[in-house]
Amino acid sequence: MARMGPAFKRSKLGAPLFLLGLLMTLFPPDGLLAAESRASDEISAFLYWMAPAVAGFYLVASGAPIYYISSKLRLVVGWVLVLFAGYLIFENWSPGVESAISGIAVILGLVTTAVLHLIAVRFTESISSGDGVTKPLDDEEIKHVSAILSSHLSQMEASLDE
Repeated sequence: MARMGPAFKRSKLGAPLFLLGLLMTLFPPDGLLAAESRASDEISAFLYWMAPAVAGFYLVASGAPIYYISSKLRLVVGWVLVLFAGYLIFENWSPGVESAISGIAVILGLVTTAVLHLIAVRFTESISSGDGVTKPLDDEEIKHVSAILSSHLSQMEASLDE
């Protein structure tokens, strides 16, 4: 989103342009055509539940256990936000019976796929033999890695000076 121009160069205009577009979508000028007005209303309704969902998923992902260390508060708050976003979806959508059944079937399919994927990953990791701790670099390897790093650092410094 914030990348513009040559590769690996960040523009200072990317994020402000995104925010300007978002503000113009949320607060459109008068005189929109019917289709434009409906699109603006749909985006506003989408952001109404998407903001807590994204915040909740971010908190869940950042609070998830990494090397057996997790943040319980982040997980709880994240899941509360995700469930709140789900409540907002059903509150605003008010689906019919067919749509609700179809949605539940899709959710069950997604959950089943995710569970099967996690089982496959756990099984694959359990049968792979770990090599243990690797040996430290010998003197020749240290010289080689140091030469590569110093070459890259000098190239970066030269490009920054330009």
